Amino acid sequence: MTKQLEQIIKDISGEEGRIADLNFAYQNSWLLDKLRARGDHIKFQQWDKLNVLNKEITTKLHEPGIMESLLIPKCAFVSIESETAYNIICSQSSIEFDFKNNQKLSAKITEAPEPTNVIWENRDFDKSIRYSRLILVITVVLIVLFLTFLATVEAKAMTNDLIGKYDDSINCEELDKMFGYKVLEKLAADEWNDYYKNGGMDIDR
Repeated sequence: MTKQLEQIIKDISGEEGRIADLNFAYQNSWLLDKLRARGDHIKFQQWDKLNVLNKEITTKLHEPGIMESLLIPKCAFVSIESETAYNIICSQSSIEFDFKNNQKLSAKITEAPEPTNVIWENRDFDKSIRYSRLILVITVVLIVLFLTFLATVEAKAMTNDLIGKYDDSINCEELDKMFGYKVLEKLAADEWNDYYKNGGMDIDR
């Protein structure tokens, strides 16, 4: 396939374009899961379960179209040596190449993310599993944001209640400039006396 891609680049541009690396991904998540389970059965010496799982794998492999899905890659990651060849191949929406027995395969072309941003262990999962997990993550994030919003609203309401109870509009520095210390002391004493007198307590002697 490397030679075919290089030939396609040459046919499109008329220039040589070498492929540096080529990696395939297959639709084989079910097989990988069963092989992991098979390894666990061997590790824990669960021979009865191992025999049952071997039969399941064999039966699945003999189903129509299963072997073909395991042999034909569902996508390929192509690394190209030159930027010119990269731009040429990215300008195409799809390409067609020979697979085997003169079978023609058409493939869509999209720009791949950086290899370090790809979780390669998740490439074997099909789209339904990835989309369901994406929906689950979005749901959890929305719930967390909603709870955060409720907590913020409640905290704001508590702050407003405290401001209403203990008015913060009085600026002590301004009062200190307007009245002297003796005047403020007398006003505070008068307010304290008025408060307790109105409450039924007369402290005058």
